[in-house]
Amino acid sequence: MPLTTFLETCRLLQVSPSDVEWDYAGLNHRGFIFMLRHRDEDLMPRLPEMLDGRTIFGIKAEDIREVGALPLKYFRLSPSVGRAKFLDELKKALAGELEAGTTPPPSLSLRDQSWYEAAVVPMVAAIFADDGRRMIVNCLRDDGLVREVPARVWRDRVEVVAAEPPARLAPWLERWASHERALLDALESPSLERIEGALALDPMVPQARASEIAQAIWAEHAN
Repeated sequence: MPLTTFLETCRLLQVSPSDVEWDYAGLNHRGFIFMLRHRDEDLMPRLPEMLDGRTIFGIKAEDIREVGALPLKYFRLSPSVGRAKFLDELKKALAGELEAGTTPPPSLSLRDQSWYEAAVVPMVAAIFADDGRRMIVNCLRDDGLVREVPARVWRDRVEVVAAEPPARLAPWLERWASHERALLDALESPSLERIEGALALDPMVPQARASEIAQAIWAEHAN
């Protein structure tokens, strides 16, 4: 998702990705591109104006102004009953087709798979190239959380590239980190209180429903 967002931004601005340096910080598909340097100019301060009313995967100029960086598309994603229902029904359809021995499962075509081209293929190419090219990689960090960080990729290793996000992004990143920690705690030692606490920290969950959802999860899985 970070790479796809970067490439889409370059396309909209009509600049070559090879001419742009960029930095990113995030975790679990929630993060920010906070630097876009094109030929010695950081385009981020002018990005809202340069978009001229266009959006980057639904991210608007006002979203960029609000945080002073370019968020990934999930920044403004709100809970969608329709989306959840679609994914649940698709999972059941795929399970039925696989059980029936139908390969490949026809329902698989209903799921957007563009991320293979935009994320999986570039990473595989980086591994086989073995040239230390810069990618965004999920790495376990010193705080015990897996974070999405810039790194140089070789066949046998990755080396994290230092990229300190600006202080203005700290509240967002810390909230997401707090949610990750609470979720891990709830998984490691489940209780109604821990599940509700993790849900309450999840930006995707309506705060008024955190308790109700937690009780439903606990009732179904407590034993």
